[in-house]
Amino acid sequence: MKVFSKLLLWALLSINGMSFVLATVDIADESRGVKMIKDQVSAEDVSKSVKKTLTNFLGKRFSKVELEVLTKAIRIPPKTSFDSLVIRNLEKMKFNKRVSVWVELVNRGKKVAQIPVWIKLEVFDFVLVANKDVRAKQRLQKNMYERELRRVTGITEQVISKLPEGKKFWSKKSIKAGEVLSNKSIALEPLVKRSQQIQVDYFKNGISISMQGKALKSGNVGDEIRVKLELSAKPVKATIQGDGKAQIITESNGV
Repeated sequence: MKVFSKLLLWALLSINGMSFVLATVDIADESRGVKMIKDQVSAEDVSKSVKKTLTNFLGKRFSKVELEVLTKAIRIPPKTSFDSLVIRNLEKMKFNKRVSVWVELVNRGKKVAQIPVWIKLEVFDFVLVANKDVRAKQRLQKNMYERELRRVTGITEQVISKLPEGKKFWSKKSIKAGEVLSNKSIALEPLVKRSQQIQVDYFKNGISISMQGKALKSGNVGDEIRVKLELSAKPVKATIQGDGKAQIITESNGV
């Protein structure tokens, strides 16, 4: 009987030339929220729209998404009438096993209620995984890792899906076989390493002097490190210019 009533209502509205939208989804600017134009009257309707929107949103960021909206936990205020809803701050969403999003119920362009919606979530992505144990501060070789589809739900660090060509990376710490590579476990291999003998070019009043020194800290181009020069008892600050090279351009180093 309910199905017949809905069909009859649809027919009457169509005859009068009115638009009766049941499942149109309009994705707006994520910083402001995601708007769904829908005739929603129950927690089940909210659940379906939230699931569809989150699946589309997360599908752009992960290779595989599994989510379940906890419909029974949705509480719509009594006598609330709304024609659309907005999910706020999706860009700040945490990818944990159980998360909540805030949903605004809107009627004729005005917010009439805001409710939390809880979700069970699992996300998967293709990431780099160590296929052997790697020592700390060891240069990464291509035979040390491979790309696999892994569950990344709840991982707070930035996982690595691909390493750029022409760049050298090393391990910041010991890595176990089967461990997902992340920004906490690997980094660009420094051009200058601690205790390395480097060339330091010193410039003062148009005069250039090249000296040898020992780096007291590791770093890459543009990093400022302390260097122990052969002709100076006091360490000085120098800026790394390239592989094994640094430069002093200030007069405050006491050289």
